[in-house]
Amino acid sequence: MPNKPPTYPTSHMLAHLRSLLPRRDQPLTYRDALRIAQQQAEELHHFRGVLDVQVPDSIITSLPQLHIELVDSPISSLRFWDAAQQQWVIQLAASDTDTTRRFHLAYEFKQILDHNRRHRLYRGDQHHTTACQAERAARHFAGLLLVPSVALADAWTTGIRDITTLATLFAVDATVVTARLAQIGVPS
Repeated sequence: MPNKPPTYPTSHMLAHLRSLLPRRDQPLTYRDALRIAQQQAEELHHFRGVLDVQVPDSIITSLPQLHIELVDSPISSLRFWDAAQQQWVIQLAASDTDTTRRFHLAYEFKQILDHNRRHRLYRGDQHHTTACQAERAARHFAGLLLVPSVALADAWTTGIRDITTLATLFAVDATVVTARLAQIGVPS
């Protein structure tokens, strides 16, 4: 009998994803933080039973204590805690393309996962500030969540080599596909 991934009530998924951060006092390396982002994306895939190439937005939008709003804004996205409603709010620019909104939804969700944990995840270094590392990790998570490694490798192996076609297949921007191909070691 195959091993089934553990299941968590939807209401506990945010806590579970946050718990993937090891319990220790010293800060983690940036490489550790990227590995945790990967684990979080993979856990979310397993939890939601995502089998399709195109990861549905509902992987995030259906979680409790999370409200998504399309707003008329020049800023692509932002998130904040609504204390009155006891929920996180992610606002996405209505004028952005669907692919841009999908990416920013995943990006802001990672920022929520990291809330009150940044000091342990990102220390900065001689090349990048703490804020820059947090930004890069959120982008990394969004790419991993929306373009799963196995699905991307399968598409590439079956002969889908055009970046635009892959971007359409995964419903993301071509730059996300290009970055993900580089991450899995495929020259684009």
